[in-house]
Amino acid sequence: MTSPPGPYPTPGPVAPGAWHPRPASGGGVRTGAPGGPGGPSGPAGPSSGRQALSHLGTIAAVVLVGFTAMVFTSYQGLHDDTSGLNAAWSVLGLLAALASGVSMVWRRRFPVRVLLVNAGLALLLPIDPLGALLALSWVLPTATPRRAVGATALTALVTGVTLARDAVRDLPAIIFSGAGSNGTVPSTMTWWGYVIVGLVALAAAVTAGWVRRLTATTARARAVASIQTSSAAALRGELNRQEERELIAREMHDTVAHHLSIVSLHAAALEVTTTDPTVPESARAVRDSAHRALEEMRGLITSLRDSQAEGYTGGTPTLRDLPRLVADARAAGVAIAETVEIDAVDPSPAVTRAVYRIVQESLTNALKHAPGAGVRLAVRATAGHGVEIVVASWLPAGRPASAVAQHGSGAGIVGMRERARALGGDLWAGVDRQVWVVRAQLPWYSGGTR
Repeated sequence: MTSPPGPYPTPGPVAPGAWHPRPASGGGVRTGAPGGPGGPSGPAGPSSGRQALSHLGTIAAVVLVGFTAMVFTSYQGLHDDTSGLNAAWSVLGLLAALASGVSMVWRRRFPVRVLLVNAGLALLLPIDPLGALLALSWVLPTATPRRAVGATALTALVTGVTLARDAVRDLPAIIFSGAGSNGTVPSTMTWWGYVIVGLVALAAAVTAGWVRRLTATTARARAVASIQTSSAAALRGELNRQEERELIAREMHDTVAHHLSIVSLHAAALEVTTTDPTVPESARAVRDSAHRALEEMRGLITSLRDSQAEGYTGGTPTLRDLPRLVADARAAGVAIAETVEIDAVDPSPAVTRAVYRIVQESLTNALKHAPGAGVRLAVRATAGHGVEIVVASWLPAGRPASAVAQHGSGAGIVGMRERARALGGDLWAGVDRQVWVVRAQLPWYSGGTR
């Protein structure tokens, strides 16, 4: 019997495109950081339209507050004489007006501080209460009830003081006054008019603040509801998956495990009743294989039924079990030439399980599709290079290579490829010069990872 040709027993460095060919359908694993090449872009930030409106609102607040404060300061200059002290007082008022307008830039980030600054400026200098009123509308959305009451009371005091300051001035320094016609005396607003103006201004600021508070509360409630909805959906999905896992576990126990038990019983009976001296050894191998399959199936069924299990919880084969796997394949009639090089320390259970299953499936395929053909197996597992697997077998005589891919369901190859890619590796299976070849490359993970 001739062994397959080619350098398959001794896998070496992997050349791109030769060791890990990618399927033409684009089924390869795409890498790339989120938002970078090959990955999805990150979540979009606030829309440019909302940012533009926010900037326009800030500009409008700065201009409006600064302008009205300067108007109040200018009218106070009409009331005072032009002495040095009063001139300095007017200059301070203009500076306070500029500071009040500029402070509106921080009304969202530091509303309490902006309110205190504008309240202090309005109480000490002849500017209007608009800065304090606007700041109050940003304090209320996030303030505690006690702080909200205090901020409202302070703003009411500032509004009352500034309006009273205007009411006690003499004409023509009163802002809320009307020019007389035909030589009549200009009219001024009565005290209850000032009260109404103050109450309306304070009510507008409080209303704006509570509208913002309610809007923020509604947004938070919607976010919480969305999270709860997602959690409920995830829980329902987990319950559905668990029901499906339990159904699969029952079906496996009632069908596959039953048939394996029947096979084991028949093999045991054949082992003790046959008169052919060559049959007992084969029957014993069949019985042992059925027993091992039953043990692994029990672990798989337990994993399926355990909702807390993150993966397969059954016994995990190690790389030291590969010789036994090769010996079982030889006992089944497969002629194998193997080369196995492994480190003294095994990688993580996930890697060793993947290596074992890939070799097991490859030898099973060789036994099923090419009985009697020679097989070459090469496994190289080192921490520095990862795990390289090559399994090669002759195709059946007279069978075209194109018929190999169409034979069988292909589920075994798909499963091997999925195992490799789940660990960050890859696997290729196909025909190379009338030889069926399975090549796999797996990364090395220590026992504490993966």
